[in-house]
Amino acid sequence: MGIGWVVKEKDEVDRKISFSSSLENWPSSTRAELGAIWSALLTAPCKTETHIFTDSKAAIEALERDNTNNKTRSWFKMKNRSIINQIKSCCKAKDLNLVLHKVKGHSENKWND
Repeated sequence: MGIGWVVKEKDEVDRKISFSSSLENWPSSTRAELGAIWSALLTAPCKTETHIFTDSKAAIEALERDNTNNKTRSWFKMKNRSIINQIKSCCKAKDLNLVLHKVKGHSENKWND
């Protein structure tokens, strides 16, 4: 499964930063989307508001899900808990304000297709 992302800054249209990689033993498309989000956050500067656009509603819902129920059993039943924990830990450590945006998949958007 492959993951990737691009950075496009409004002020500098010609400046493009991108990343792509392949993932092994991660058969879930949601997990691949979460992996792409995590890798993007690892490169984000500390103390910034980071906007991520994804076509994965499942990834957005997994990250926005409120984990007020801290029972061990519910934690172990949660799908993709390890990568979600890594994303949340990264945001906390780097003091990032993560803003997720849902975009329509396969809509001829060159940044999403």
